[in-house]
Amino acid sequence: MISVEVEGISEEQMKEFLIRLPAIWRNNSGMFDSGLQSILRNFGETEIVLFGVHAYRYTQNMVFIILSEYNRTDRVATFNINGTKLAGWTAPSVFTQGEKKLRDIIEGIDGNEWAGLVPPPERKGSFKCPECNARYSLSVIEEYEGKLICHNCGKRVNPFLQ
Repeated sequence: MISVEVEGISEEQMKEFLIRLPAIWRNNSGMFDSGLQSILRNFGETEIVLFGVHAYRYTQNMVFIILSEYNRTDRVATFNINGTKLAGWTAPSVFTQGEKKLRDIIEGIDGNEWAGLVPPPERKGSFKCPECNARYSLSVIEEYEGKLICHNCGKRVNPFLQ
């Protein structure tokens, strides 16, 4: 297990990082990297601490479990990273290389990148596609890599920047 602390971020930024982690991993990986798939995200809280358990699948036989903790008083996020290889008939083993890569990704995020990690606006109301003028309720538009897809023409756009 590897632990990483990040000071001076908001709990919303920590949550958004964990949501966007598969895309962030992909941006920090090679072309043939299979990427992460989120399989579990759960948060709990007390008055002072927000804590969570997050699981990501990496390839067919590797899993990351991240235990997150955000101290609201000190504005410090802690990520405990556990990488596990599930290898056939042998016992599970630690995926140290993956743990180090996640640590490096977290430590490599600078202040401006953390500032850019804010939750998207609520999806209420309607959206008119700039390509074909089809009108949609924001709640029914499919999400793809942080953008929305028009079901009529297939154009990917961000309706919140319109």
